[in-house]
Amino acid sequence: MKSERFEALIDAIIAIIITIIVLDLPVPSVVTWDSIFALKMNFFAYFVSFLLCYNFWNNHQKFFGYIKTIDHRVMWLGAGSMFVLSFIPYLTSLITTDFNAFFPLFLYGLIFIVIDILFLMSCYILKNVDSDNLELEKRVGIITKKIIIIILIIIIGIIIGYLAYPSAILFSCFGCMIASWLMSYLGIY
Repeated sequence: MKSERFEALIDAIIAIIITIIVLDLPVPSVVTWDSIFALKMNFFAYFVSFLLCYNFWNNHQKFFGYIKTIDHRVMWLGAGSMFVLSFIPYLTSLITTDFNAFFPLFLYGLIFIVIDILFLMSCYILKNVDSDNLELEKRVGIITKKIIIIILIIIIGIIIGYLAYPSAILFSCFGCMIASWLMSYLGIY
């Protein structure tokens, strides 16, 4: 089956998720530079969540440029990814209540890992469905390396978060975005 409708659904869901995240940003009772600056971690959490959604969309846009058809397994993995991604507004709100609480930050980092694993599973299924597509096969190998690096960065953040500084998990998630962009800029994906 063609992927256009599936891609449109992903686009719509991501737009809704981003809207919900921004609507959850707190509004200070008195708007001053100090009151806005006091919310700096809230804005940082929103920024990282926005980047996760954008990165997810961007990776799908790039990847679906190499494929011609999808099957039901990819659609279900996509639905699973959207389900997991839809928790981002809730987890963003949860982590902004206490940036030193390990468990909400752990769940936030875990979302990154689960989404990447589901995307990688989709890539391998698509590679098997379209086995004659040499460009797709090359891209899946590159994506595998990229996702391994991203997961390792988050695991390091989780370990540091557990042992000493829980906010390290949020910073590791942000580091994943930077690593992802650098790999794209360098032509890795």
